[in-house]
Amino acid sequence: MLELRTETRSVIERHYPSARIIRNDRNLGFCGGNNVGVSAASHEWLFFLNDDTRVDPSLLRAAFETVARRQASSVAAFVLNWSGTHVDYAGGGVNFDGHGFQHGVGSSRLEDFARERPVAFANGAAMLVGGAFSDDWHVRKLDVDALKTQLAQAGPWQNATSAIAENTAGASRGTKTTAAAR
Repeated sequence: MLELRTETRSVIERHYPSARIIRNDRNLGFCGGNNVGVSAASHEWLFFLNDDTRVDPSLLRAAFETVARRQASSVAAFVLNWSGTHVDYAGGGVNFDGHGFQHGVGSSRLEDFARERPVAFANGAAMLVGGAFSDDWHVRKLDVDALKTQLAQAGPWQNATSAIAENTAGASRGTKTTAAAR
C-alpha cells in the first residue's frame, strides 16, 4: 500500500483482519516495498497490484481458475487504460537485445486481445505469482525479473475474463511505500 492514511489503515483492518501492514522507516520505492512484502509473506501465491488501478471484482477468482485450468505458475491480468477503452497490456515479449515490449498497447480493438493465452511474462500492474520465492528473487523491473521464476515453472498465462484499468499518467510517483502482506 502506498502512503497509508489513517482511514485507509482502518478500512484494511476492518475488512481484512488477517492482513499484516508493514510500515517501512523510509521510502523504499515500488520494488523495495514489494520485496519487503515478498519477504514477509507466508502463502504459496502472491498477488501484485499497482496502487493506480481499478480492479474487476472477479479478478482473483478468475486468475486462480486460469491457474487450475492451465497449471500456470503465474497469471497476468488483461490491462486496459483508465477509461477502459484501449489496451494497455495484453501480453508481451523480450527482443534479442533484452528490451521488453507489450502487445496491443493503445488498441481500441479489445476483442482482438481479450483471450486466455500463454504470454512471455505477467505484467506487474496486476499479476498472480505462485511457487517458492527464493532469497535471490527480487522485484526490480517486476515484469521481466518475474520471467525467470515463471519460466522455471509452468509459464505465465493471461486471463481475459476479468480486467483492471490502470492510470498510467501517475506511474512512478516515488511515494513512500508500505507493503501489506498476509
